[in-house]
Amino acid sequence: MKTSLSLLRDRVLNSVGLRRPQLIQVSALFGLLLLISACVTPIGVVRGTTQEMHYALTANVLSAGEPSSWSKQVLHTTNLTERFNADPAATLNVLHKSLGQLSEDRLPDRLFALAELSFLYAENSAERPHYLAAAVYAYALLVPENGTRLDPLDPRVRLAADIYNRGLTRGLSTPIEAEVVLEAGSQPLPFGELALATDPNQFFWSGYRFKRFIPVGEFVVRGLSNRYRQAGVGAPLAAELEPVDSGPAAEAARKRIPPRTRVPLTAFLRIATPRRSIIEGKIQGKIELYAADQASTVAVGGRDAPLELEPTAALAYQLEGAPIWDFEIAGFRFADQAAIFGDGLIMMRPYRPGRIPVVLVHGTASSPVRWAELFNEISHDPVISGRYQFWIYQYNTG
Repeated sequence: MKTSLSLLRDRVLNSVGLRRPQLIQVSALFGLLLLISACVTPIGVVRGTTQEMHYALTANVLSAGEPSSWSKQVLHTTNLTERFNADPAATLNVLHKSLGQLSEDRLPDRLFALAELSFLYAENSAERPHYLAAAVYAYALLVPENGTRLDPLDPRVRLAADIYNRGLTRGLSTPIEAEVVLEAGSQPLPFGELALATDPNQFFWSGYRFKRFIPVGEFVVRGLSNRYRQAGVGAPLAAELEPVDSGPAAEAARKRIPPRTRVPLTAFLRIATPRRSIIEGKIQGKIELYAADQASTVAVGGRDAPLELEPTAALAYQLEGAPIWDFEIAGFRFADQAAIFGDGLIMMRPYRPGRIPVVLVHGTASSPVRWAELFNEISHDPVISGRYQFWIYQYNTG
Protein backbone atom coordinates (compact mmCIF):
# COMPACT_ATOMS: atom_id res chain seq x y z
CA MET A 1 0.00 0.00 0.00
CA LYS A 2 1.36 3.38 -0.96
CA THR A 3 1.52 6.17 1.56
CA SER A 4 -0.10 9.52 0.90
CA LEU A 5 3.37 11.04 0.39
CA SER A 6 4.21 8.35 -2.24
CA LEU A 7 0.98 9.04 -4.11
CA LEU A 8 1.72 12.75 -4.05
CA ARG A 9 5.17 12.07 -5.48
CA ASP A 10 3.78 10.01 -8.35
CA ARG A 11 1.21 12.67 -9.23
CA VAL A 12 3.84 15.41 -9.26
CA LEU A 13 6.27 13.40 -11.39
CA ASN A 14 3.62 12.42 -13.92
CA SER A 15 2.25 15.95 -14.21
CA VAL A 16 5.51 17.81 -14.81
CA GLY A 17 6.92 15.38 -17.40
CA LEU A 18 10.48 15.29 -16.06
CA ARG A 19 13.33 13.45 -17.81
CA ARG A 20 14.87 10.36 -16.23
CA PRO A 21 17.86 12.08 -14.45
CA GLN A 22 15.52 14.67 -13.09
CA LEU A 23 13.05 11.98 -12.05
CA ILE A 24 15.77 10.27 -10.05
CA GLN A 25 16.69 13.49 -8.24
CA VAL A 26 13.12 14.40 -7.39
CA SER A 27 12.38 10.84 -6.30
CA ALA A 28 15.36 10.97 -3.97
CA LEU A 29 14.09 14.23 -2.50
CA PHE A 30 10.65 12.77 -1.86
CA GLY A 31 12.26 9.71 -0.35
CA LEU A 32 14.23 11.89 2.04
CA LEU A 33 11.08 13.75 3.05
CA LEU A 34 9.34 10.44 3.64
CA LEU A 35 12.22 9.25 5.82
CA ILE A 36 12.20 12.46 7.86
CA SER A 37 8.44 12.29 8.34
CA ALA A 38 8.80 8.76 9.65
CA CYS A 39 11.62 9.61 12.11
CA VAL A 40 10.60 12.98 13.64
CA THR A 41 7.59 12.90 15.93
CA PRO A 42 5.40 15.93 16.67
CA ILE A 43 6.45 15.74 20.34
CA GLY A 44 9.97 14.91 21.46
CA VAL A 45 13.20 16.27 22.89
CA VAL A 46 16.42 17.82 21.67
CA ARG A 47 19.52 17.88 23.83
CA GLY A 48 20.55 21.43 24.74
CA THR A 49 23.76 22.93 26.09
CA THR A 50 24.14 23.86 29.74
CA GLN A 51 23.68 27.53 28.92
CA GLU A 52 20.65 26.92 26.69
CA MET A 53 18.91 24.86 29.35
CA HIS A 54 19.68 27.32 32.13
CA TYR A 55 18.32 30.19 30.04
CA ALA A 56 15.19 28.25 29.11
CA LEU A 57 14.49 27.39 32.75
CA THR A 58 15.38 30.72 34.37
CA ALA A 59 14.66 33.48 31.80
CA ASN A 60 12.37 36.09 33.34
CA VAL A 61 11.33 39.73 33.18
CA LEU A 62 14.53 40.92 34.88
CA SER A 63 17.05 38.81 32.98
CA ALA A 64 15.44 38.58 29.55
CA GLY A 65 12.65 41.16 29.42
CA GLU A 66 10.02 38.45 29.03
CA PRO A 67 7.74 36.49 31.38
CA SER A 68 9.19 33.46 33.09
CA SER A 69 7.88 29.97 32.37
CA TRP A 70 5.81 30.16 35.59
CA SER A 71 3.96 33.28 34.46
CA LYS A 72 3.52 31.88 30.95
CA GLN A 73 1.90 28.80 32.48
CA VAL A 74 -0.63 30.96 34.33
CA LEU A 75 -1.49 32.83 31.13
CA HIS A 76 -1.81 29.55 29.25
CA THR A 77 -4.03 27.80 31.81
CA THR A 78 -6.32 30.84 32.02
CA ASN A 79 -6.43 31.16 28.20
CA LEU A 80 -5.09 34.72 28.41
CA THR A 81 -1.82 34.50 26.48
CA GLU A 82 -3.06 36.19 23.31
CA ARG A 83 -5.07 38.72 25.26
CA PHE A 84 -2.05 39.70 27.35
CA ASN A 85 -0.02 40.27 24.19
CA ALA A 86 -2.78 42.49 22.78
CA ASP A 87 -3.96 44.28 25.94
CA PRO A 88 -1.75 43.63 28.99
CA ALA A 89 -3.47 46.17 31.26
CA ALA A 90 -6.90 44.60 30.77
CA THR A 91 -5.45 41.12 31.21
CA LEU A 92 -3.82 42.10 34.49
CA ASN A 93 -7.18 43.40 35.65
CA VAL A 94 -8.82 40.05 34.83
CA LEU A 95 -6.14 38.13 36.73
CA HIS A 96 -6.44 40.48 39.69
CA LYS A 97 -10.23 40.19 39.94
CA SER A 98 -9.99 36.40 40.14
CA LEU A 99 -7.75 36.46 43.23
CA GLY A 100 -10.67 36.30 45.65
CA GLN A 101 -11.99 33.14 43.96
CA LEU A 102 -8.79 31.11 44.23
CA SER A 103 -7.99 28.49 46.84
CA GLU A 104 -4.99 29.07 49.11
CA ASP A 105 -2.86 26.50 47.31
CA ARG A 106 -3.35 28.24 43.94
CA LEU A 107 -2.89 31.79 45.20
CA PRO A 108 0.96 31.84 45.18
CA ASP A 109 1.10 31.00 41.47
CA ARG A 110 -1.31 33.80 40.65
CA LEU A 111 0.42 36.37 42.88
CA PHE A 112 3.79 35.61 41.32
CA ALA A 113 2.41 35.95 37.80
CA LEU A 114 0.74 39.24 38.68
CA ALA A 115 3.98 40.57 40.18
CA GLU A 116 6.10 39.65 37.17
CA LEU A 117 3.57 40.63 34.51
CA SER A 118 2.87 43.95 36.25
CA PHE A 119 6.59 44.72 36.27
CA LEU A 120 6.85 43.79 32.59
CA TYR A 121 3.97 46.08 31.69
CA ALA A 122 5.48 48.89 33.77
CA GLU A 123 8.80 48.49 31.95
CA ASN A 124 7.06 48.80 28.58
CA SER A 125 4.67 51.59 29.54
CA ALA A 126 6.70 53.47 32.21
CA GLU A 127 3.56 53.60 34.38
CA ARG A 128 4.66 53.95 38.01
CA PRO A 129 1.45 52.50 39.53
CA HIS A 130 2.23 49.15 37.92
CA TYR A 131 5.75 49.17 39.39
CA LEU A 132 4.21 49.63 42.83
CA ALA A 133 1.62 46.95 42.06
CA ALA A 134 4.45 44.54 41.22
CA ALA A 135 6.07 45.28 44.59
CA VAL A 136 2.77 44.79 46.45
CA TYR A 137 2.01 41.47 44.72
CA ALA A 138 5.55 40.24 45.40
CA TYR A 139 5.30 41.22 49.08
CA ALA A 140 1.99 39.36 49.40
CA LEU A 141 3.65 36.29 47.91
CA LEU A 142 6.70 36.44 50.18
CA VAL A 143 5.02 37.57 53.42
CA PRO A 144 1.50 36.10 53.60
CA GLU A 145 -0.50 36.85 56.73
CA ASN A 146 -1.68 33.23 56.52
CA GLY A 147 -1.94 30.44 53.99
CA THR A 148 0.60 28.90 51.66
CA ARG A 149 4.19 30.14 51.65
CA LEU A 150 6.68 29.21 48.94
CA ASP A 151 9.46 26.77 49.79
CA PRO A 152 12.77 28.64 50.37
CA LEU A 153 14.37 26.66 47.53
CA ASP A 154 11.69 27.69 45.04
CA PRO A 155 13.49 29.96 42.50
CA ARG A 156 10.50 32.28 42.55
CA VAL A 157 11.37 33.39 46.09
CA ARG A 158 14.55 35.21 45.02
CA LEU A 159 12.95 36.47 41.82
CA ALA A 160 9.94 37.81 43.73
CA ALA A 161 12.29 39.60 46.15
CA ASP A 162 14.12 41.22 43.24
CA ILE A 163 10.82 42.30 41.67
CA TYR A 164 9.76 43.74 45.03
CA ASN A 165 13.04 45.66 45.31
CA ARG A 166 12.99 46.99 41.75
CA GLY A 167 9.27 47.70 41.78
CA LEU A 168 9.55 49.67 45.02
CA THR A 169 12.55 51.62 43.72
CA ARG A 170 11.04 52.58 40.38
CA GLY A 171 7.53 53.03 41.71
CA LEU A 172 8.74 55.76 44.09
CA SER A 173 11.29 57.31 41.71
CA THR A 174 10.92 60.67 40.02
CA PRO A 175 10.99 60.36 36.22
CA ILE A 176 13.47 63.20 35.62
CA GLU A 177 15.85 63.42 38.59
CA ALA A 178 16.01 59.62 39.02
CA GLU A 179 15.82 59.87 42.79
CA VAL A 180 13.51 58.01 45.15
CA VAL A 181 10.92 60.07 47.02
CA LEU A 182 10.18 58.70 50.50
CA GLU A 183 7.22 60.71 51.72
CA ALA A 184 3.97 59.92 53.48
CA GLY A 185 0.91 60.10 51.26
CA SER A 186 -1.28 58.17 48.87
CA GLN A 187 0.05 56.42 45.77
CA PRO A 188 -2.31 55.19 43.01
CA LEU A 189 -2.41 51.50 42.13
CA PRO A 190 -4.12 49.88 39.13
CA PHE A 191 -6.58 48.25 41.54
CA GLY A 192 -6.82 50.87 44.31
CA GLU A 193 -4.42 52.94 46.36
CA LEU A 194 -1.35 52.54 48.55
CA ALA A 195 -1.39 54.72 51.67
CA LEU A 196 2.21 55.30 52.78
CA ALA A 197 3.36 56.30 56.25
CA THR A 198 6.89 57.16 57.41
CA ASP A 199 8.71 57.57 60.72
CA PRO A 200 10.45 60.99 60.74
CA ASN A 201 12.92 59.77 63.38
CA GLN A 202 14.40 57.32 60.86
CA PHE A 203 15.53 60.20 58.64
CA PHE A 204 18.23 61.34 61.11
CA TRP A 205 21.77 60.01 61.17
CA SER A 206 24.75 61.22 63.23
CA GLY A 207 23.73 64.90 63.41
CA TYR A 208 22.46 64.95 59.82
CA ARG A 209 19.15 64.42 58.08
CA PHE A 210 18.70 62.38 54.93
CA LYS A 211 17.55 64.77 52.22
CA ARG A 212 17.90 62.96 48.88
CA PHE A 213 17.82 59.27 48.02
CA ILE A 214 19.60 57.82 44.99
CA PRO A 215 18.85 54.25 43.77
CA VAL A 216 22.38 52.83 43.62
CA GLY A 217 21.18 49.33 42.75
CA GLU A 218 20.81 50.51 39.16
CA PHE A 219 24.40 51.80 38.83
CA VAL A 220 27.26 50.02 37.08
CA VAL A 221 30.36 50.41 39.27
CA ARG A 222 33.78 51.13 37.79
CA GLY A 223 37.24 51.52 39.31
CA LEU A 224 36.87 49.03 42.18
CA SER A 225 37.89 45.39 41.98
CA ASN A 226 34.82 43.97 43.71
CA ARG A 227 31.22 45.03 44.04
CA TYR A 228 30.02 43.99 47.47
CA ARG A 229 26.29 43.67 48.02
CA GLN A 230 23.96 41.76 50.28
CA ALA A 231 21.01 40.09 48.59
CA GLY A 232 17.81 40.66 50.52
CA VAL A 233 14.67 42.77 50.54
CA GLY A 234 14.22 46.51 50.15
CA ALA A 235 15.37 49.29 47.85
CA PRO A 236 19.16 49.87 48.16
CA LEU A 237 19.86 53.61 48.24
CA ALA A 238 22.56 56.19 48.89
CA ALA A 239 21.34 59.10 51.02
CA GLU A 240 22.69 62.62 50.73
CA LEU A 241 22.95 64.64 53.94
CA GLU A 242 22.10 68.03 55.38
CA PRO A 243 23.12 69.21 58.89
CA VAL A 244 20.38 69.55 61.50
CA ASP A 245 20.42 71.26 64.89
CA SER A 246 23.34 73.27 66.20
CA GLY A 247 23.60 71.98 69.75
CA PRO A 248 26.71 70.36 71.23
CA ALA A 249 25.39 66.82 70.75
CA ALA A 250 24.63 67.31 67.06
CA GLU A 251 27.93 69.08 66.46
CA ALA A 252 29.85 66.28 68.15
CA ALA A 253 27.97 63.58 66.21
CA ARG A 254 28.88 65.02 62.81
CA LYS A 255 32.25 66.55 63.73
CA ARG A 256 34.36 64.12 61.71
CA ILE A 257 31.81 63.04 59.09
CA PRO A 258 31.95 65.24 55.94
CA PRO A 259 28.58 66.53 54.70
CA ARG A 260 29.35 65.10 51.26
CA THR A 261 29.21 61.56 52.68
CA ARG A 262 26.72 59.30 50.93
CA VAL A 263 25.14 56.88 53.39
CA PRO A 264 24.25 53.39 52.12
CA LEU A 265 20.82 52.43 53.39
CA THR A 266 17.75 50.39 52.54
CA ALA A 267 14.13 51.49 52.23
CA PHE A 268 11.72 48.72 53.20
CA LEU A 269 7.98 48.84 52.55
CA ARG A 270 6.02 46.96 55.21
CA ILE A 271 2.43 46.09 54.30
CA ALA A 272 -0.28 45.10 56.76
CA THR A 273 -2.36 42.00 55.80
CA PRO A 274 -1.15 42.15 52.18
CA ARG A 275 -3.29 39.41 50.63
CA ARG A 276 -6.55 40.62 52.11
CA SER A 277 -5.69 44.25 51.37
CA ILE A 278 -4.96 43.50 47.71
CA ILE A 279 -8.42 42.04 47.24
CA GLU A 280 -10.01 45.01 49.05
CA GLY A 281 -7.96 47.51 47.01
CA LYS A 282 -6.79 49.54 50.02
CA ILE A 283 -3.17 48.94 50.99
CA GLN A 284 -1.69 50.31 54.21
CA GLY A 285 2.10 50.52 53.99
CA LYS A 286 4.93 51.99 56.00
CA ILE A 287 8.34 53.02 54.67
CA GLU A 288 11.16 52.01 57.03
CA LEU A 289 14.77 53.21 56.65
CA TYR A 290 17.79 51.18 57.72
CA ALA A 291 21.32 52.60 57.45
CA ALA A 292 23.85 49.91 56.53
CA ASP A 293 26.04 50.69 59.55
CA GLN A 294 23.09 50.19 61.91
CA ALA A 295 21.17 47.19 60.57
CA SER A 296 21.59 44.37 58.07
CA THR A 297 18.31 42.51 58.69
CA VAL A 298 14.64 43.36 59.16
CA ALA A 299 12.05 41.44 61.18
CA VAL A 300 9.26 40.42 58.81
CA GLY A 301 7.02 37.40 58.48
CA GLY A 302 8.18 35.90 61.74
CA ARG A 303 11.87 35.87 60.81
CA ASP A 304 14.86 38.14 60.36
CA ALA A 305 15.22 38.69 56.63
CA PRO A 306 18.43 40.18 55.17
CA LEU A 307 18.17 43.70 53.80
CA GLU A 308 19.27 44.43 50.25
CA LEU A 309 22.50 46.42 50.64
CA GLU A 310 24.74 48.04 47.99
CA PRO A 311 27.65 49.58 49.97
CA THR A 312 30.19 49.43 47.13
CA ALA A 313 27.82 51.18 44.72
CA ALA A 314 27.15 53.86 47.35
CA LEU A 315 30.89 54.40 47.83
CA ALA A 316 31.48 54.69 44.08
CA TYR A 317 28.59 57.14 43.78
CA GLN A 318 30.12 59.27 46.55
CA LEU A 319 33.44 59.41 44.69
CA GLU A 320 31.91 60.11 41.27
CA GLY A 321 33.03 63.64 40.38
CA ALA A 322 34.02 64.39 43.99
CA PRO A 323 36.24 67.47 44.62
CA ILE A 324 38.65 65.28 46.59
CA TRP A 325 40.20 64.13 43.30
CA ASP A 326 41.42 67.70 42.66
CA PHE A 327 43.08 67.89 46.07
CA GLU A 328 45.98 65.62 45.15
CA ILE A 329 47.94 68.13 43.06
CA ALA A 330 46.39 71.22 44.66
CA GLY A 331 47.28 70.01 48.15
CA PHE A 332 50.86 69.49 47.05
CA ARG A 333 51.31 72.75 45.12
CA PHE A 334 49.22 75.25 47.06
CA ALA A 335 48.79 73.76 50.54
CA ASP A 336 45.21 75.01 50.72
CA GLN A 337 44.05 74.31 54.27
CA ALA A 338 40.48 75.30 53.35
CA ALA A 339 40.24 72.18 51.19
CA ILE A 340 40.66 69.97 54.26
CA PHE A 341 37.62 68.95 56.29
CA GLY A 342 38.05 69.96 59.94
CA ASP A 343 41.42 68.98 61.35
CA GLY A 344 41.88 66.31 58.67
CA LEU A 345 40.71 63.26 60.64
CA ILE A 346 37.68 61.86 58.82
CA MET A 347 35.23 59.10 59.71
CA MET A 348 33.20 57.33 57.07
CA ARG A 349 30.73 56.09 59.68
CA PRO A 350 29.77 57.21 63.21
CA TYR A 351 32.10 56.23 66.04
CA ARG A 352 31.54 52.66 67.27
CA PRO A 353 32.64 52.12 70.92
CA GLY A 354 34.60 48.92 71.40
CA ARG A 355 36.01 48.75 67.88
CA ILE A 356 39.70 49.46 67.32
CA PRO A 357 40.38 52.54 65.14
CA VAL A 358 42.59 52.09 62.08
CA VAL A 359 43.77 55.39 60.55
CA LEU A 360 44.62 55.39 56.83
CA VAL A 361 47.11 58.12 55.85
CA HIS A 362 47.75 58.99 52.20
CA GLY A 363 51.12 59.84 50.66
CA THR A 364 52.65 62.83 48.85
CA ALA A 365 50.59 64.44 46.07
CA SER A 366 47.82 62.04 46.99
CA SER A 367 44.51 62.07 48.85
CA PRO A 368 42.27 59.82 50.97
CA VAL A 369 40.47 58.67 47.83
CA ARG A 370 43.43 56.38 47.11
CA TRP A 371 42.31 54.23 50.03
CA ALA A 372 38.94 53.50 48.38
CA GLU A 373 40.03 50.10 47.06
CA LEU A 374 41.38 48.97 50.44
CA PHE A 375 38.42 50.43 52.32
CA ASN A 376 36.00 48.61 50.03
CA GLU A 377 37.75 45.31 50.76
CA ILE A 378 38.45 45.43 54.50
CA SER A 379 35.16 47.05 55.47
CA HIS A 380 33.33 44.05 54.05
CA ASP A 381 35.48 41.38 55.64
CA PRO A 382 33.22 39.97 58.39
CA VAL A 383 36.08 39.32 60.81
CA ILE A 384 37.96 42.60 60.32
CA SER A 385 34.90 44.85 60.13
CA GLY A 386 33.52 43.32 63.31
CA ARG A 387 36.56 44.37 65.34
CA TYR A 388 37.87 47.53 63.67
CA GLN A 389 36.61 50.90 62.44
CA PHE A 390 38.40 52.78 59.69
CA TRP A 391 39.27 56.46 59.73
CA ILE A 392 41.09 58.58 57.15
CA TYR A 393 43.59 61.37 57.65
CA GLN A 394 43.87 64.16 55.08
CA TYR A 395 46.68 66.73 54.99
CA ASN A 396 48.49 69.09 52.64
CA THR A 397 51.50 67.23 51.31
CA GLY A 398 53.33 70.34 50.05
